Amino acid sequence: MLKHQLKERDVDGITAILSRLQSKDAYVRELAAMDLHASVATLARELTSETFARFLSDLTPRLQGLLQSTSLVDQLGGIAAVDALIPVASEAQIIR
Repeated sequence: MLKHQLKERDVDGITAILSRLQSKDAYVRELAAMDLHASVATLARELTSETFARFLSDLTPRLQGLLQSTSLVDQLGGIAAVDALIPVASEAQIIR
């Protein structure tokens, strides 16, 4: 993967994961959160700091939308996503 660009397949993968975070099935949400962790951790290693920061700038409002939703299922998905991403932030700081 090029170290400077976010690929369309990455964007599509993240979009699919965010959709699964809205599942009524708690197990599906948990798997989606783990997939989000893996995807974001990979992107943190493969993208430049600037590109990764832009990616996070796009991802953050989408996660906020889940957390601020009136749907309990969406809120739970947002919480699972944030919980899964906390270790990625620590890993990214260590790597960089």
